[in-house]
Amino acid sequence: MSAATFNSIALFTKADRSNHGSGFRPRLALESMPGVDGEFVQPLGRGGETFQIVGVLEGATSASTQALAYAALQTILTTKKALVNGATVAAFVDTSGTSYSNAVLLSYRPLDVQVYYREDGAKIYAWIRCAAAVRVLD
Repeated sequence: MSAATFNSIALFTKADRSNHGSGFRPRLALESMPGVDGEFVQPLGRGGETFQIVGVLEGATSASTQALAYAALQTILTTKKALVNGATVAAFVDTSGTSYSNAVLLSYRPLDVQVYYREDGAKIYAWIRCAAAVRVLD
């Protein structure tokens, strides 16, 4: 399983998985005319697809206290949330390694308010479970 990326930036530190959310939907223009049975259908191609991705985000640096670990986690979480700007159309790679050229990051948020800590010797790392939604436009 590969890491999900948006604009060549990894969305999560580890343990991520993606699900095809809504699937591709056809775009149609339907019109009915008075006195005529049926509808006039004009196919307009297919719509986009929304992916839901869930993973773990860990603070980028190790720290000696939980407060410093939490600050590192907040910094990286703020950086990821900044990608949700509504203006960046970029490449997206899902966890299966499939690449999509035109995508928009719709949301990036923590799944709950619980922050977890792990110790590695004298170093402390803070991590949180997060979710992202990506809309593939083509």
